Amino acid sequence: MPGLHQSALEQLAKCGSDESGSRTLTAADGESIPLSPVELRCGSFADPNENISDADLCFVFSTCFDEETMGMVGKFIGRQCKPGTIVITIGETVAVFSRASSWHYALLRLACGG
Repeated sequence: MPGLHQSALEQLAKCGSDESGSRTLTAADGESIPLSPVELRCGSFADPNENISDADLCFVFSTCFDEETMGMVGKFIGRQCKPGTIVITIGETVAVFSRASSWHYALLRLACGG
């Protein structure tokens, strides 16, 4: 979804910054709120060179993915992500498979249109 990714980059660029160059948001009362560092990347789980091992949050736009594709996504995330990674899906829930049984993931499913 390159178009969606580009829109997200444009919105992030609209954030302000403080003296140190860190991004900030402006609250309704005018207060400047510092943001944690943010990196947005658009990639594919099918790309063998894609590395998401440092991700804290993964967003999967999966409205058209079938069960087999979601299984591939789950394996990709399970092999690479660190414990505590948050996975948000749109459309389908992903089952995360990992070799380390102690890994836990927060899985959130956002429903579109009701």
